Amino acid sequence: MHIKATRCQKNSLIKTHINEDNIMMKLLAFSTEYEIFNQESIVDIVDYKWEVFGFIFHFVGFIFTVINTAIMIFYVQEVYIKDYLHEIQIDQAGNEISVRL
Repeated sequence: MHIKATRCQKNSLIKTHINEDNIMMKLLAFSTEYEIFNQESIVDIVDYKWEVFGFIFHFVGFIFTVINTAIMIFYVQEVYIKDYLHEIQIDQAGNEISVRL
């Protein structure tokens, strides 16, 4: 972590803490000490990351998956099932006779 100092309009120094490597989340991701996740501060960090980044990321992925599945179901129905049902004929005894043109 390093500190970046900038000057504002009143010539007062503003210190900004910058963590470019995001080391805290890497340490949590590769930690084998699961008890650390019971700490209130760690729970707050994980909740914040979920609310800011994780939820939107997974929600967009879910929407694309639903759209992709709907398109696939529509395609299979139109190409395979709909045409197949028109090719089946039933004789007077109730037996299916497949007629392909």
